[in-house]
Amino acid sequence: MGNYNSQYENYYRNLQNRSIRTSSYYKSSGFNRKNLGEKIIKKIEFQLIGTLVLFLAVFSLREVITPETKAACNYIKYTVSYNYDYSQILSYIEGFNLNDVETYASKIDMDSLKNQSVDYIENLKARVTGEKTFGAKIKQEYCLPINGKIASHFKQKDKDVLGNQYLNNGVDIKANSDLDVKAIYDGTVEKVGEDKDFGKYVMVDNGDGVESKYSNMDSFEVQRGDGVTKGEVLGKVKKNDDASKSYLHFEIMYMGENQDPENYFTFK
Repeated sequence: MGNYNSQYENYYRNLQNRSIRTSSYYKSSGFNRKNLGEKIIKKIEFQLIGTLVLFLAVFSLREVITPETKAACNYIKYTVSYNYDYSQILSYIEGFNLNDVETYASKIDMDSLKNQSVDYIENLKARVTGEKTFGAKIKQEYCLPINGKIASHFKQKDKDVLGNQYLNNGVDIKANSDLDVKAIYDGTVEKVGEDKDFGKYVMVDNGDGVESKYSNMDSFEVQRGDGVTKGEVLGKVKKNDDASKSYLHFEIMYMGENQDPENYFTFK
């Protein structure tokens, strides 16, 4: 089933890349209306639901080996991998009454719909392959990066050092200065760097489409390309003059989408 997993992950990455290219088209064509085009294109992310049909078709066809079913499987793989040019479609869309489209689209909870689709696919994958869903695997096999209570929750509105408001894409875990930050699972270090929001960070590819990011760190014990094991020390939390304000910013992603860590971990 290894080939299945790679196709599964590549499909989601292709969808993400297509979303980026679609958004870029609107910017380059000068179409704005208060970024209405980009908002609508973002709503089109429900393409994820289409994977349900593709997976059901592939699983069914794999049970019957004939030249026709092989051809059908190859066509599905081609459809998944092909990079479509949306420019002509988008030009046609510009003629729509986008205000009406936005009103309709704004009523759809796309995040919820997308998460439900992913959950459905994961459960289907588990039944067919016998493997655990990514959520079950995290709950049963992963460990905490540090022990501590949550100071800021997922999607909570916070302010950065400049006072700008943003939505938290992870959680902030209260920590003591010099506390070791541990890898939540085996994996490979993807990035070691620094950003303006949370300072120094480490990102780890934990396999099966799962990535973890550890930010607001003071020092590193690893570098890009290193293999790490569950519980291995990645570095230390950034020091703060007021120890009670020291924290680790922690994010977990599945197929490139940020997930709520509190759905899988118990922080205490």
